[in-house]
Amino acid sequence: MLYFSDIHSVISYGVLFWVNSSDSTKILTIQNKIIRIIANLRNWDSCRNIFKIMNIPPFYSQYIFSCLVCITNNKHLCINNQEIHNINTRSNPQFHISSTSLTKFEKGVHYSGIQLFSHL
Repeated sequence: MLYFSDIHSVISYGVLFWVNSSDSTKILTIQNKIIRIIANLRNWDSCRNIFKIMNIPPFYSQYIFSCLVCITNNKHLCINNQEIHNINTRSNPQFHISSTSLTKFEKGVHYSGIQLFSHL
């Protein structure tokens, strides 16, 4: 309860923007330290099972969930493959991923959210 009231809200506030920064690994490390303190673990103990037991999503899982929620709430901004061509394929109802050569755009919420949504 302490984690969700104080720490989870701060981490999940800007997770869509923080994950592409250079400090995202620091945020994951801090989250692991906090979990170790709460669970009374040593520094070399794994936190993976504690995340599962406490039902706490790790930092990158929060990012994936936030991307999927963002795409679900903004479906009207995405283009289906049906709107581009009339050929009946199995990927027809999926969202269209536009081709780009800019990695800055590929790391964005819209592009990576569509990729994650199509993997469901």
